[in-house]
Amino acid sequence: MASYLRQHSLPVRHFPLVMAAAKRTVQKAKATNLAPEMGITPATLSNQVNDDQPGHKFGLEDSIFIQTRTHNFEILLQYAAALGHTIIPAGDFSGVSDIELLNSYSNWHAELGDVNAAVNKALRDHKMTRAEFEEIEREFIESVASGQAFVARCRALIEE
Repeated sequence: MASYLRQHSLPVRHFPLVMAAAKRTVQKAKATNLAPEMGITPATLSNQVNDDQPGHKFGLEDSIFIQTRTHNFEILLQYAAALGHTIIPAGDFSGVSDIELLNSYSNWHAELGDVNAAVNKALRDHKMTRAEFEEIEREFIESVASGQAFVARCRALIEE
């Protein structure tokens, strides 16, 4: 897979982040809960998101099902980042209340705090490893998505 990506100038460094997001999502939601609804065994689903099982493939349909079922869109965030894009949730915020807006604002700042914590942790020893960078990048992507959700909620408040 990596050689194909390199030949076609795709950002190979991001692909492991997509699969890591898939693995975290499946682990958090538990393969035993998701797999029966997908018509596969929990072991098959776990193998599909396991980097040590290159013969198993995690498909787009499975990805969409799992993200829709779990309401966890980290896979989508990482997929977009791998292709040089970001995403904006297209939810219906027409009935946004003050508390929802405040929660959205607070969530955005909590995500920014996670970015700062990852940077602080990475730079404590005055060096940065690839794993530390990937954690910073993952937290940054989450903070951007959270900020975009806040802006979308604000947009819903505009009175024309």
